[in-house]
Amino acid sequence: MSVFIRAHDAAPAEKAGALVGRILALREGKDHEQVFSVDPEQFSAVPGSPFAYWVSDAIRDIFRRFPPLEGNAGTVKQGLATADDFRFVRAWWEVAPERIGYSPEDTLTGRGWVHFAKGGSYSPYYADVHLLVNWWGRGIEIKNRINKTTGQPRSNVWMLRQTEAEFFFRPGLTWPRRTTSGLSVRTLPVGSAFSDKGPTLFAEQDALLALIGTQAILQSSLATALIATMLPAATAAARSYEVGIVQKLPVPQSAPAQTWADHAARAIDLQRQRDLTDDTSHCFQTPSLTLVSTTVVIREGAAKLAEAEVQRLERLGHLQRDLDERVFDLYGLPESERERIRAEVYGTGPSPAASTGGEDEASSDRDAENASADEDDEDAAVPEDLPTRVANLLMWCVGVAFGRWDVRMARDPSLIPALQGPFERLPRLAPAALVGPDGLAATRDRIASEAWLRARPSVIELPQEGSYEGPGWITAEEYPVQVAWDGVLVDDPGHPKDIVERVREVLRYVWGDRAEEIEEEALEILRGEGGRSPTSLREWLRGQKASALGKSFFEFHIQRYSKSRRKAPIYWQLVSRTGTRQPAYSVWLYYHRLSDDTLWSVVREYVGPKRGLEESRLEELLERAQGAEGAEKRRLEREAERVAEVVEDLRAFEDKLRRVAERGYAPDLDDGVVINLAPLHEVVAWEEPGKVWRKLERGEYDWAKLAMRYWPDRVREKCKTDKSLAIAHGLD
Repeated sequence: MSVFIRAHDAAPAEKAGALVGRILALREGKDHEQVFSVDPEQFSAVPGSPFAYWVSDAIRDIFRRFPPLEGNAGTVKQGLATADDFRFVRAWWEVAPERIGYSPEDTLTGRGWVHFAKGGSYSPYYADVHLLVNWWGRGIEIKNRINKTTGQPRSNVWMLRQTEAEFFFRPGLTWPRRTTSGLSVRTLPVGSAFSDKGPTLFAEQDALLALIGTQAILQSSLATALIATMLPAATAAARSYEVGIVQKLPVPQSAPAQTWADHAARAIDLQRQRDLTDDTSHCFQTPSLTLVSTTVVIREGAAKLAEAEVQRLERLGHLQRDLDERVFDLYGLPESERERIRAEVYGTGPSPAASTGGEDEASSDRDAENASADEDDEDAAVPEDLPTRVANLLMWCVGVAFGRWDVRMARDPSLIPALQGPFERLPRLAPAALVGPDGLAATRDRIASEAWLRARPSVIELPQEGSYEGPGWITAEEYPVQVAWDGVLVDDPGHPKDIVERVREVLRYVWGDRAEEIEEEALEILRGEGGRSPTSLREWLRGQKASALGKSFFEFHIQRYSKSRRKAPIYWQLVSRTGTRQPAYSVWLYYHRLSDDTLWSVVREYVGPKRGLEESRLEELLERAQGAEGAEKRRLEREAERVAEVVEDLRAFEDKLRRVAERGYAPDLDDGVVINLAPLHEVVAWEEPGKVWRKLERGEYDWAKLAMRYWPDRVREKCKTDKSLAIAHGLD
């Protein structure tokens, strides 16, 4: 027998003292919970014979009594590493919905962007798959990307051939390979691919009930303890849940899936509730404040929402503890061992399943130190504090004004389609989307009618003909608010397409006579305690920072629409002036309505007429100043100077837009948001497009369609020796 003393529970500054105290207790013959006497031969009971001296005989016996997961409960696979995520991966809201595919056949017929599970934050049972991967032609572009130094493929596709053929597009259970909070197993919907950072477990074909039972086991505190037993001390600190470790986890050959299905389904549903008010998720239905605040003030509504969130986490915690007890029973673990595992895994805080997805600062720092250079950041959900709820509401209003969201659903929840099942394919558009009768984005002349929406079985299904009255659609004239069908709004008081008035129109539709009161309360919340800005909705939309958020609207939007290092804002603010001063004029574009004519339209219909109007004002002011005297003359001259500055800004703005348009600006959504925004970097108050533009000029992104349009000779020459590049441009 050998004696081991454990001091990991002591604070760093107290470890030496703790060790001395435990040695003294051992000398005096006293028992101590952190002193262990173990026969080293017992280590071989655990796969890999780790130096797990603190583990009890009951835990080691589990490894002897039950077979490993691999080959019994299913098979675990490592997925795709693209070796260039900026090129091959997109946020799901970046891509044209009709180009999203769900099968190998889809990727051969114009639908080659596939949902891509790639780890993420701690979120057991459910997490939205917010990425897509370029799998056109069954991944031909990725598979042909060569490392010019070694002459070998730059991704792990050589390891993937069997995995891709047998397991891509199948439903399963996936988890982040690295997380600080524990194993985080969530459902992988059918029609998805998975990455090396999102290992995935598959059962026999269509054995979804078996997967649910296995999910309950994997998400239990016992599984966490068993995995920690198999990890060497250094690896355990990094919390790396590799394929080989999970494959060896001892699992009963027949988990009682049917009896646990309801529990697991409720846990999935409770986790998914978070995303119902997140407009970057596939589940988005409505901003949180419209759920309660159409009849109460914002602060009162937010308090009710916060209380509901506490209750959700409590229910989730109760479910997790119940599932834990079922797993303990299944493995026949004695009560003494259960208490030790609860203390080890839960500590004094909530169960892991009660996490909202965030990580504490210290644990995030530790994880960052252990992560490799290309490891994804964990995407913790942005906390919905009061200012964030207000900002999300106003961002939704902008989306309604652009025709992205259906405003009718905020007043009539019966119009919201039901969600898909946890293993069913993800929708091309969220439930809240404004759609036509084909289920895709609505057009001016074809907007789904209320009867059509009520007859829709779910967000991934269309109603059958005859299940609703009428033709199933209405026109823009019948829709309750105005929509910028050309994807353009302007920051211009009095203009028919002024973004502020369009947002107010949405507020009036939702809140009626209380809209002004709601707007004022929203501004008070954005200003924060003692804050002075913004003094108006226009200031915040234009670029004035709000003290409670520290961000303007555009900055907030960029933050919300950035995940897994993808920065993908889809509402673009083009400004007449960048820098410290507020712009004299802004044009807002909606990414999904961009066309080859968008910039010309902006110049002809918005910026040009605005410049002409301000030039006329300037002439009038100068004429009046000539005939005035004294204080009135000085006032008119000062006003003329201000307008002259506006005119100069507008002329420069117009010239910059015209230069981009004349070069042949033709956006291609497959390139991604930042590539398409890069040519406009001079008129965007955001550094990222400028950085990307400089890389485009240097030839670092010659795979982009934009690069072929701007530098065709250079790109064509590269295509002669780079097959992947040739495939990207259709020259292979």
